[in-house]
Amino acid sequence: MDPSITSVFRRRAITFGFFQTQEVVVERTLVRARKLAQLDSPVLVLGEPGSGKSLLAQAIHNDSPRAAQPLRVLGPGDVGLTDLRNWVFGTDGSPSLLEQADGGSLVLDELQEWPEEVQLLFEQYLDSGEFPAMVNPQRLAPNVRLLATASAVASAQAQIPNGLSPGLYHRLRAGEVIVPPLVARMRDLPELAADFLARFAARQGGESAQLSPAALDAMQARRWYGNLRELDQAMRAASLSVGSGGRIDPSDLPPPLEPVIAESHLPYRLDELERWAYARALRVASGNRRQAIQLLGVSPATFYRKARQFGLIGNEDESR
Repeated sequence: MDPSITSVFRRRAITFGFFQTQEVVVERTLVRARKLAQLDSPVLVLGEPGSGKSLLAQAIHNDSPRAAQPLRVLGPGDVGLTDLRNWVFGTDGSPSLLEQADGGSLVLDELQEWPEEVQLLFEQYLDSGEFPAMVNPQRLAPNVRLLATASAVASAQAQIPNGLSPGLYHRLRAGEVIVPPLVARMRDLPELAADFLARFAARQGGESAQLSPAALDAMQARRWYGNLRELDQAMRAASLSVGSGGRIDPSDLPPPLEPVIAESHLPYRLDELERWAYARALRVASGNRRQAIQLLGVSPATFYRKARQFGLIGNEDESR
């Protein structure tokens, strides 16, 4: 194994405690994740980029009956697309990651970015529980639980993340869990920001910077397209700007990130694009309409009128 990337495969002590929340939509995600942790079936964690999908997958392993066994995490950015097949399934001269994770779990990060041929190999592995014949039919397949993550930028008609094999998605969807975006966690934002500030200060050997009320107001008005990853980087940049123990004002915050949209997979018609946005908000909010209204940034009256127009809800009461 290349020593330069061994850190990728270290087991991390991430637990569900990392996701403490005041938001109902996040608590629903954690309830489902805890239930999935006690099962032994594959899991697919969906969410926006930077929302903490890989961390939740690791928390599922660490709360499962396999917690004392190996945990391996691998994504296409760790070893390069051309090497993924050899890393996961091994070669004649080296053990595979599946074998290294025997008895434990393997997290396949950002699965929608993996080459199609490797995704097809996972379909075969999930169907048979054995190494695909085209890889090495003589090797015994290890006992490994697959925990996959994918960025959920879905098409208007389907819920399959762009780039993810439909066959592989349907084999994983029974264990699907959705991580809400940071915009759905605004009540958690002060604590999350303070935690990132404290962690950065500890690494730098200084005192944690403090957010002014005005800075916190400015942060809560942002959309945070980069989610937790963007928040972490913003707190680092602001800390460097004000120094150890300094006060962070709105002018110390870096500019917000712009949204990244897979344009080739979005509908062209404006009405179809709007329906896609409403459907996605309802899905991210796990059907909670108040939360979907917050995500969309529209009035309740507009939401119910449009959602009914798009056939996403019926004419029942508006209490949910």
